Amino acid sequence: TRKKREAWWSLVGHSDVKKATKDATNSDAWGPTVAQLKGLTAACYVTEDRAEVMHNLWKRIDEREAKKWTKVAKTLVVLEYVSLHGPEDVVTELRSGAFRL
Repeated sequence: TRKKREAWWSLVGHSDVKKATKDATNSDAWGPTVAQLKGLTAACYVTEDRAEVMHNLWKRIDEREAKKWTKVAKTLVVLEYVSLHGPEDVVTELRSGAFRL
């Protein structure tokens, strides 16, 4: 459940950006919310946060197990939103890592 996940993330010491990225790309049946998309886009305007967001999104893309397809699909939604509404650096990174898609 969500509360257990958040408690675990706090215990392990994940940053707020990593928590937001994982929450937006979890395996729940619904997609990321507009608030989550906007929050991740705002984080991408901060260089350190953008690196962490993109690192976590690339890790989600690399999850190839059949049962984790929802995480990959949600990650693609986040990447699309951030590339359309975020800084140009996100698009540059997507172009350089396009082979991973």
